[in-house]
Amino acid sequence: MSLDLSAYAHDAANAVTQFWQTRTDAAARQQASGNADHGERSGVTAGKNMDGFIKLLTDLARANGLAAAEVCTDLPSPLAISDP
Repeated sequence: MSLDLSAYAHDAANAVTQFWQTRTDAAARQQASGNADHGERSGVTAGKNMDGFIKLLTDLARANGLAAAEVCTDLPSPLAISDP
């Protein structure tokens, strides 16, 4: 059985874009609040940087027959993959 990677390139590009945009937005919000972390830390402390990659992996799992799989994160409970 081969993997379905039909949307992988597009979805991976979106995940990378979301990663950098989230960092930029978080740093800008901290600067605006007057309470910015030092250096690059201000862009990574918001905690949403990897959400695009979570979506990418979730979509890949779903596209390849793992509709009941779970993506484990550091959240209190895993993100369940369920049929839409």
